[in-house]
Amino acid sequence: MSVRDLLFVGVICAVWGFNFVTIKVAMAELGPFTVSTLRFIMVLACLIPFLKWMPGRMGRVMLVGLFLGVLHFSTFVYAISLADGVGAIAILSQLYVPIATVLAFFFFGETFGKWRMGGIAICVLGTLMLAFDPAVFDMLDAVLWILINAVCYAAATLAMRSLRDVPALTTQSWAAVVAIAGNTVLAVAFEPVALEPILDFSALGWLCVAFSAVGATIIGHGGVNYLLGKYEVGAVTPYLLAAPIFGTISSALVFGDAISVQFVIGAAIVLLGVLIITVRAGSKSAAAVATAAARQPAEECR
Repeated sequence: MSVRDLLFVGVICAVWGFNFVTIKVAMAELGPFTVSTLRFIMVLACLIPFLKWMPGRMGRVMLVGLFLGVLHFSTFVYAISLADGVGAIAILSQLYVPIATVLAFFFFGETFGKWRMGGIAICVLGTLMLAFDPAVFDMLDAVLWILINAVCYAAATLAMRSLRDVPALTTQSWAAVVAIAGNTVLAVAFEPVALEPILDFSALGWLCVAFSAVGATIIGHGGVNYLLGKYEVGAVTPYLLAAPIFGTISSALVFGDAISVQFVIGAAIVLLGVLIITVRAGSKSAAAVATAAARQPAEECR
């Protein structure tokens, strides 16, 4: 990978990492589902030229939109809303990688060797170590929701395998449509009073939502699509593990998160497990899962 592209990967990881903080800041004024709705309105405004009807594939596109735009992002923002900081959330959100591997085994009959099996075991060990860190233990409700979020995102990456013939930006634009509808319903149902302050939403709040929409989604995921068009998946995705590290550092700087030795060790173990699974995903089907995961938001970040 060229030096320029390495620097570009660094920018993407920094944007994705800081995105955890900007979402948390925006939710100081509005509810999580309202913030998510505003984010996807901005995303859709940017992606309108790519919103095309895909004959014979709209059912699958809408299913991906449900998993990705509604289930994934709603649980993502809700987990962040419950957390005091976002460092642990940033690390644990990466568990979608081993979860996707396990789901592929049960639903598609895919096999995985001792390396990826070991990677999954390492992820479990790191998660347990993180969960029993005193600072993380105090927000186990947020940890539970980010684990549910990881399952939803893993399911979304598998569902996206059926859309290989649909352009990534078209999938993203339809996911934004479904996300707006789904998150609006959630906001009206659970945040009725949170809709009123939108007119009084501060400039900082709007800037944070815009950063999330344009920076994390358009530039971040668009940049990854560009890099995957030039390089193999295995040459790109390992670098993306820097995103949760940026997220942890950003959270410590902005929210004053305490980073204990136990947290550092647990986070390192989780990321090591994810790295092993990513690098050792040798089969074409496993690579397809990784490609789909890298091409679409997370949350994120991602």
